[in-house]
Amino acid sequence: MKALWVGAWLWAAAAGAEKAPRAVTTEALESWRRANEVSGLLIKVAGAPPVKGDVLAMLDGYFLTQLKSEAGETSYAFFQTPKGYWVAVAPAEKLAPTMQRLNALALALSKKPQVEQAITWLHPGAEHALTFEGEAVWRFASGQKTSSVLYRWRDDPAYLQWLNGELTDTQLTKAQGAQYALTALAEECGVPGRWFFEYPNELFFLAPNGWPHDVGDNLAMISLYLPVATLVEIQQHAEAGKMSQSRALQNALAQVIEAKELGEEPSAAQKAPWDDTSAKPKTRRADFFFDRQVFGEANQVAVDNSLSLASVFSWAWRKAHPYSKK
Repeated sequence: MKALWVGAWLWAAAAGAEKAPRAVTTEALESWRRANEVSGLLIKVAGAPPVKGDVLAMLDGYFLTQLKSEAGETSYAFFQTPKGYWVAVAPAEKLAPTMQRLNALALALSKKPQVEQAITWLHPGAEHALTFEGEAVWRFASGQKTSSVLYRWRDDPAYLQWLNGELTDTQLTKAQGAQYALTALAEECGVPGRWFFEYPNELFFLAPNGWPHDVGDNLAMISLYLPVATLVEIQQHAEAGKMSQSRALQNALAQVIEAKELGEEPSAAQKAPWDDTSAKPKTRRADFFFDRQVFGEANQVAVDNSLSLASVFSWAWRKAHPYSKK
């Protein structure tokens, strides 16, 4: 599903290539409704390590007691990176329907002794890809707004090349360096790439188990539904090679890319019995992290050929690991 969302967003941006971007400021962006965009609130927690119970009590006290939000309406995700301890916060929409309200929440939280700084960001959803080509980040500390940064994508020559069809989507992704506000934010936070600020609530996927460190430092995170037997294969291969499951699958993908067979269905001789989708094998969801460039090539094949990402990745795995050769 996400592959189709990514493809739709890129198509919308490209379709508006000749439209003049709307002149905006960070102040004007605060009036935008969050439901139409990708936005979020991230807290850097004070203390090394912080007392998680104290932080949770502070957040509950603010949202449940002070703001009268109902239990479960606002979600928190605690995680650690090399740059510190963080909490991703997803407030109920009624508490922060606009960026202005989200920034007000961040400002209030930045006054708390458990909070070193609070950060909010805005990335345009598909609806505004035609009218706003940019991204913004706000930072708050000690009850003050310490900075606001707006980066307009058209200030990047690589983006203009992409609009003119001179760069692929993957090449543009590689070119989105530290001048981009969200790229710089990912580096500041120790998060493995801007992907986690480009799509809704992706930071929440970092919380349970972190991410593998053998697949790169500019990553995409994808949930795939694969046959249970295929997932067991990947797990066993990863354990034997002392690598992450993401690395095992990425290696298969890289092998198929090199062979120029990406997106090609395996032959009947290569397939395992559980590869037969007509038999409706039992599947299970698994989360994988891939290098952004490798994922970009797979995603483009999926979009161009109306394939699911699960098909692209599972076919790549089977071509790299034919069942007939076991």
